[in-house]
Amino acid sequence: MRVVKKNDPERGAERSVEASYMRSGRYAVDMDTGSVGEIVGRYAGSVFLRPPGGGREWVVAPHRLRPPTEPELRRAEMYGTPIGGER
Repeated sequence: MRVVKKNDPERGAERSVEASYMRSGRYAVDMDTGSVGEIVGRYAGSVFLRPPGGGREWVVAPHRLRPPTEPELRRAEMYGTPIGGER
């Protein structure tokens, strides 16, 4: 699980919070392949991704993921929306 450090201004200490994009149903980018995938689960220290719109899942180490850029996210959401525009 990837953890992001944030400063706590009230305590002056660091606290760890899980990156918000690392939840099921969110998109992430596999930095090894450059592919965008929807997070479908986690197991034994691995993250499972599925291509937008469906397809074969693949496994990625959490530290090899990053949040998608705005253009990557828009493209993934477009591919993930069925023809007709409704899910």
